[in-house]
Amino acid sequence: MSTNLSAEGEAVLANAVACGMFANADLAMEEALRLLKRKVEIEEALIAGLNSGEPIRVDDAFWERMKSEMLQRHQSGQS
Repeated sequence: MSTNLSAEGEAVLANAVACGMFANADLAMEEALRLLKRKVEIEEALIAGLNSGEPIRVDDAFWERMKSEMLQRHQSGQS
């Protein structure tokens, strides 16, 4: 597969290789695609979270309850 990059994209790619971040342009593009895939996964997880049910208030009291519950689980040997 081949693709056409903008002049800016080519410059970014060439700079990444020239400064030693990547051994070649192919490796730089593989990393760019890995990061794009991760971005899509994060966005999908955020959307799933938004659609997961009624929202809850996350404030200091919430985190204190979570801390207390985790300590109780840990002390009782539960996971």
